[in-house]
Amino acid sequence: HKRAYEGDTGPNTGGMGTYSDANHGLPFLSEDDILEAYEINVQTAKAVKDKFGEGYKGILYGGFMATANGVKLIEYNARFGDPEAMNVLSLLDSDFIAICNGIADSTLENVDIKFQNKATVCKYAVPEGYP
Repeated sequence: HKRAYEGDTGPNTGGMGTYSDANHGLPFLSEDDILEAYEINVQTAKAVKDKFGEGYKGILYGGFMATANGVKLIEYNARFGDPEAMNVLSLLDSDFIAICNGIADSTLENVDIKFQNKATVCKYAVPEGYP
């Protein structure tokens, strides 16, 4: 979690900014890190389907941490990440409603989903005293 003040002090707060490279990655993540996070997602989706008899439909935001011992899953949320969604949605070159309908109707594989290959930065400006 993110602390409000310098030196990792103060109350926990939400993220204050995000960025991604033009390849939609981060410079400190290796291909192995990304593959490991992907495998965690696949295993989690399979476990949900096995337990409940059907797959998850909707937005799924995963919080991961790259450690010396590999990628660790911190949490999943059934929502967009804030502010992470600002980076993703600003690069979306496809119809968002078609994507949502594809999720709801289980026809997402028929939707052509494209993103611009640009780097993005999102930084919040907040009033003094936040949080």
